[in-house]
Amino acid sequence: MEKFLRSNMFARILALFMAIALWLFVMGDNITRTTPVRKEIQGVPLNVENLEDGLVVTDAPASVSVILEGLPAAFEGLTVDELEAYVDLAEKGPGNHRLRVRGKPPRGLSLITFSPEQVNITLEALNSAVFQVAVDFYGEPAQGWTRKTFSLDPASVRVEAPQSTFELIEQVVLRIDQSGLSGQTRRQATPVAVDSQGEELPGVTLIPGEITITINLERIEDAAPTETE
Repeated sequence: MEKFLRSNMFARILALFMAIALWLFVMGDNITRTTPVRKEIQGVPLNVENLEDGLVVTDAPASVSVILEGLPAAFEGLTVDELEAYVDLAEKGPGNHRLRVRGKPPRGLSLITFSPEQVNITLEALNSAVFQVAVDFYGEPAQGWTRKTFSLDPASVRVEAPQSTFELIEQVVLRIDQSGLSGQTRRQATPVAVDSQGEELPGVTLIPGEITITINLERIEDAAPTETE
C-alpha cells in the first residue's frame, strides 16, 4: 500500500478525481446561473388608473404580490419600487367592482401571475361644499385675563369627502388651547370635520388645510371696592 501511495498511478488518480470534482462544481454553478427560477415578491403597491372625475376610491387593497420568472441574476437588487401593479377604472361608476390586477415585469423577467389575480374596489361619489368654521376654545387664559374677540382667516373652508362620509359631517371646527394666553395671540391651526358626537371624521379633505386665528384678550377689571362705615 505504501508503495502504491508513492507511485505515479496514485498521483494520476488523485489528479483525475480533483479534475472531475472541479468540473462538477463548475457545471453545477453554471446550471444554477442559467436555469430560470420563480420568485414571489410581496408588498407591491397597488395603483389605480383612469379614475373618473367626481369619484374617489374608498376601499381597495394597498398592495399585492407578484410571481416573476427569470435567471437568478435578473433578481439581484430588485425592489418593489421597480414593479408595477394597477387596476383600470375606466368607465367604472360608484359601487363595488371586482377587477383584474395588471402590470408589466422589469426587463429580463417574465410575469407569471399576481396574487390575488383580482381585487375588490369600491368607488363613491366625491361630494363638496363650503362650511363655516366654528371655534372650540378650551383651557383658561393667564390669570387676570379674559378673551374679548377673535377672528379667522379664512372664516370658511371647502370640504371634500366620499358621499357616505360627507353625510356624517356636522360641522368644521378649530380646536384652540387658550391656556395661559394674554394680550393678543396669532397662530395657525388645523380645522377638522366632526360628526354629531364631535368625533373627527377620517377621509375628509379641507381646503385650505390651515387657518390663521387672531385672539384678543383683555385684563379683567378689579372688583369695585366695598363701602366701609
